[in-house]
Amino acid sequence: MKRRNFLYASGLFPFFSGELLQQFSVSSVEESLMGSSGKAEQQPSERPFFYKPENAWAADFIPLFAEGKFQLFYLLDWRNAQKFGEGTPWYRLSTTDFVHFTEHGEVIPRGSKEEQDLYIFTGCCWLF
Repeated sequence: MKRRNFLYASGLFPFFSGELLQQFSVSSVEESLMGSSGKAEQQPSERPFFYKPENAWAADFIPLFAEGKFQLFYLLDWRNAQKFGEGTPWYRLSTTDFVHFTEHGEVIPRGSKEEQDLYIFTGCCWLF
């Protein structure tokens, strides 16, 4: 199933309704996939269905809508404690269409083995 069809049909994303759904019409998503040459950058079937950071795993996404974008915080796990150490810091990415993502890097670092925040675990976000 193509990502756009999943978003429309799944019912998992209640925020894809009304005015917001109109912003993510099939034609606008297809247009956003086109490069400056007018040709698709990558075929939808070739793209991974879910976001995955390079050489690591993302878990426990914590969503927040702010600044006109979906801000997605997540736990990063390299699954290689010998090379990267233990612990799961929080990382952030943003998207407007769930097709293209902007990575913002680490936002809450993990502590050391002697500190209480080696594994930060999942939480929640809010705006002040």
